[in-house]
Amino acid sequence: EPKLRRVNDGIAENYEAKDSKKYYAALEDAVNAKDSTITVLKNAEVESTMTINTNVTIQNTNGRNVTIYRGTGLATADMFAVTTAGTLTIKGIENATSIVLDGRTKAEALANTGRDAAAGSKGSMISNFGNLNLENVTAQYVRKTSDTGGVINNNSDNKTNANATVTIENCVFDNNFAASYGAGMYSRGKSSITNTVFSNNKSNANGAALCNHTGASFAVDGCTFEGNSGASGGAIWNNMTVTIQNTTFKANVASGNSGAIENSGSNLKVIGCTFEGNTATGHGGAINNGGAGLIVE
Repeated sequence: EPKLRRVNDGIAENYEAKDSKKYYAALEDAVNAKDSTITVLKNAEVESTMTINTNVTIQNTNGRNVTIYRGTGLATADMFAVTTAGTLTIKGIENATSIVLDGRTKAEALANTGRDAAAGSKGSMISNFGNLNLENVTAQYVRKTSDTGGVINNNSDNKTNANATVTIENCVFDNNFAASYGAGMYSRGKSSITNTVFSNNKSNANGAALCNHTGASFAVDGCTFEGNSGASGGAIWNNMTVTIQNTTFKANVASGNSGAIENSGSNLKVIGCTFEGNTATGHGGAINNGGAGLIVE
């Protein structure tokens, strides 16, 4: 394990870029230096958007969990902006609490405030137009009160890169908020999600946990959606092609149609899934199908 080098004020620097064995005082500095693998050694607060236009991996070190907070300097800007040329991988070394992306400032977290939308508007955690990989990551308390995609906005304009790809494995999306679609993710690209928990996410529009909009496709396998709430599609709102398998939907709520899944698009395939206690004011406590095709096995 690398030793922490001390800076003039006696505070250990936070990051190691393993390629060059350099140490940086801020995560933004390591990213801007375009080092390909960055190991975060202690909790951090990000003050400016980090643009990813190369291949960058951010990870913790074994046995040392870290939290990355939104600094006040970000205001309503996104924390990470992945361009069409970029690939961002955020990887926890041990489990889903190894790296936590927290939508609050460090001060809010210490005071146990900033946990709801009323605390103020902020940007997405990650805007992706390239390739994004999350593994063993928790994303929590992201508050986006002006638009779509609380944690992730994937090819949000539906034109920059239709092949923008998100891969999520063994993660937790908890207590995130979006004023419009998709507090967990809003996607107009491609995505694959496995062994991930979406809990207590809220949106004022459709698809509180996930919104798969025009031009998108995704696959969901082995996930859990619990306690999410939105307009139509308390957990998922789909407008394109989706396969969902081996997944549990529990206690999701919609003020419109479909407590769990709203299919407004083309083809929805649901295989080996469990639905329990999902409710909707309108049609379909579990599934409401307004699309072209629905297969349940």
